[in-house]
Amino acid sequence: MKESSLWRYLKQGMAGRWHASRHEESCELGVPDVSYGCGGRCGWIELKSMDSWPSRPESIVRVRLKEHQRRWLKDRGVAGGSCWLLLRVGIDYLLIHHSRIDLVGESNRDVLTQSAHCYWRGRIIWGELASALAGFGS
Repeated sequence: MKESSLWRYLKQGMAGRWHASRHEESCELGVPDVSYGCGGRCGWIELKSMDSWPSRPESIVRVRLKEHQRRWLKDRGVAGGSCWLLLRVGIDYLLIHHSRIDLVGESNRDVLTQSAHCYWRGRIIWGELASALAGFGS
């Protein structure tokens, strides 16, 4: 699944739960793929998609998150924004909060799945995602 397919899946599943826009072309380097309003909170989501996990469990998961994307999520999150990475790997989905973004690209599968705010296997549970994006339990 490419990022565009991940966006379509997200858009369809969250229909009626949020207001969101995709930002494919941005004037500023690092601006995430999606801006949203959900449950009274506004935020940003960077979408990343990989076909599979590394074959060895201890291997670092090499997510193609560029340094300027990482910095944008972290800086905006620290300044008060609700900023996330939604990572799809095979059939797994991980929602990673900006406060944990430095683990991405530096960690193995176990560390990533354990540090994710939400982790789903097979499909996203839309109510859980909406609650996370709206700030419940974060």
